[in-house]
Amino acid sequence: MSCGDDDGDAAAPAAPPEAPPAAPEAAPEAAPEAAPEAPPEAPAATPADEPEEEVDLTQADGDAIEIWVVGSVLNNPFWDLIQNGSLAAGEALADANVTYIAPEDFSLANVNEFIVTAVAAEPDAILVDYRTAEYEEAVIDALDKGIEVQFYNNYVGKDSDDARVRRLSGTPVGLDKAAAARRSAELYLEYVSPGDQLVLFNSRDPERLRRGLHRRRLERERSRRRGTAGS
Repeated sequence: MSCGDDDGDAAAPAAPPEAPPAAPEAAPEAAPEAAPEAPPEAPAATPADEPEEEVDLTQADGDAIEIWVVGSVLNNPFWDLIQNGSLAAGEALADANVTYIAPEDFSLANVNEFIVTAVAAEPDAILVDYRTAEYEEAVIDALDKGIEVQFYNNYVGKDSDDARVRRLSGTPVGLDKAAAARRSAELYLEYVSPGDQLVLFNSRDPERLRRGLHRRRLERERSRRRGTAGS
């Protein structure tokens, strides 16, 4: 067969050579195939899911806080309340030991000796009924040793040369003297009349004060009646 035969052949011209088959259309190019998926991990625990860590609130043996309370006298209704309250607070506080000491007989010198005894024990804190500058030396000794000091009930010392004593005198725990004086005055006003002569005295027992004033009023009324009957 000649080339001319081909030219004359009625057959459709041969199709241009087929383009090489296109590569199968790649699916949207996928990211390189990941390694076989590991089984899904459990979601990380949130703080709420984590077991709460137990906190040990106890202190090491021998590390309990040592608090000494120095009272003014034993076997006294007022001071018995201070003693009982101090010891009850010690039982209520975790890891705290409260020691209460006071002389059998009240005197400033006796109380000062007990403050000295407390300081010598070197507790963490001492509470002092600070009623006189005679206690200042022992209190300063405590402060110099790093012992915490708290004044209660009485708190003279605002004119001390030591700034720490002045601060303690300004931050005491105890009776509001102004409120107590106001209450005593109110009791007096219930039983006195204008022009009466008064004698002021100090009593830690409001009921005794009330009874004394009431008795004085009855005596005055009886005296007035006798004067009226005699005339």
